[in-house]
Amino acid sequence: MIMSKKRMSGGVKAIIVICCIVVVLVGVSIPLKMPGASAADQLKPFMKQPIAHRGYFDNDSPAPENSLAAFQRAIDHGYAIELDTQLTADGTVIVLHDKSLLRSSGVDRNVDDMTDAELAECRLFGSTEKVPTFKEALDLIDGQVPLLVEIKGEAGDDVAAISEATAKLLDEYDGIYVVQSFNPFALQWFMNNRPDIPRGLLAKDFIADGEGQSFVNRIALTGMFTNVVARPNFISYELKSDGQPTFEAMQAFTDLPCFAWTLKSQEELDQAKAAGFEGFIFDSFEAKL
Repeated sequence: MIMSKKRMSGGVKAIIVICCIVVVLVGVSIPLKMPGASAADQLKPFMKQPIAHRGYFDNDSPAPENSLAAFQRAIDHGYAIELDTQLTADGTVIVLHDKSLLRSSGVDRNVDDMTDAELAECRLFGSTEKVPTFKEALDLIDGQVPLLVEIKGEAGDDVAAISEATAKLLDEYDGIYVVQSFNPFALQWFMNNRPDIPRGLLAKDFIADGEGQSFVNRIALTGMFTNVVARPNFISYELKSDGQPTFEAMQAFTDLPCFAWTLKSQEELDQAKAAGFEGFIFDSFEAKL
């Protein structure tokens, strides 16, 4: 039986559509295959001990998050330390997670709008601890435990300036450290200027939790298409987003080490281990590997 031209045309169209879908899927997967080289050997120290998120802290204690007391407490327990860096109005690198001091100190101002003198008057979560400079934190930690440095940087921030100022202090630091960031341009800066420092992409399902990002940014960040810019050597992924298809694709396409964040219980840490994560960023409990 001879197929009609109309039916033949429809079949050709279907084949073309299928081919286009395959091409698109292959094209979309390419960025997932473009991370940096594996830095597994340099990351091994971070896999041998839990990583205390913002130090081993309790915000209702004398050792609140990202304080020198919390860092000392982590050292005393043998934990690696994760902390956050950003810049004051004077260009000093300080350690604080939020851009605003409202949550931590009751001051409704942003860090980059405050001078060093103004910031020195602030205290963390009702304690006697002040916002430490990054230099003070490095002097305290002094290579005693591995250090995971998160470079903060929202849209519109000068992430190159934050990255450079952080890197200059790390240049003088005699200890084991790596950097990570949600911002791919911070990682790009380190790739171009400090290529020997392992860099990690912080990621999660931004489609479900956009954090104020535009729809396009949420797609790009969730899909890790920013790997073309960031070229990470490891991935720090939110545990509750584990199972998201793009992350599973990344695990399938690469041999990059993956760290899980932020673990809130020993049960979650054990869950992360069972899921194949190799590094464990935790807070609010006594973590054990």
